[in-house]
Amino acid sequence: MKRRRKKKGIMLFIPGKSKKVLLAGLGNVGKRRALKLYEGDFNLVIYEPNKTLVDNFLSEVKASEGIQIEEKNLDTSSLHEEINKGIDMAVFCTPYSEEIDKWVSLCENHKLPYNRADKHGSSDFFFVSQIDKEDYSLAISTYGQNPSLSKKIREEMECYLEDKNRDKG
Repeated sequence: MKRRRKKKGIMLFIPGKSKKVLLAGLGNVGKRRALKLYEGDFNLVIYEPNKTLVDNFLSEVKASEGIQIEEKNLDTSSLHEEINKGIDMAVFCTPYSEEIDKWVSLCENHKLPYNRADKHGSSDFFFVSQIDKEDYSLAISTYGQNPSLSKKIREEMECYLEDKNRDKG
């Protein structure tokens, strides 16, 4: 019997300037991903009906330039409209797996890369655990299978690299 390879996506490690990302949901995972995208200079269209979550996110960003907030839940027709307006990728961080399945299908039909937080390893791209220093950048990923392991590896690598740099000095 022929073994099927797991679908592996690309790691998101691209410049964000002039890229527009739709993000649905600003819970814990959605907020972390939104902040990572914001720090990467991506333009964001965020769908989140909970004003408290929106305000909490906006309080952590320096300026809201490049951020468009839609204070409502994302639905299939809104996603279709955003695709027609020209988004470059989509990130789904809501607890509604059945709805996300519909959105993923729409993204695939339009060849639009997507990331879904509800199913590990089933996205076109992943958010990496990253170490950024002046002279290098290091990305660690378990391809969405085990985000906590990526974080643990990153933390251990940071300690190791700090020790090595101290030994040099």
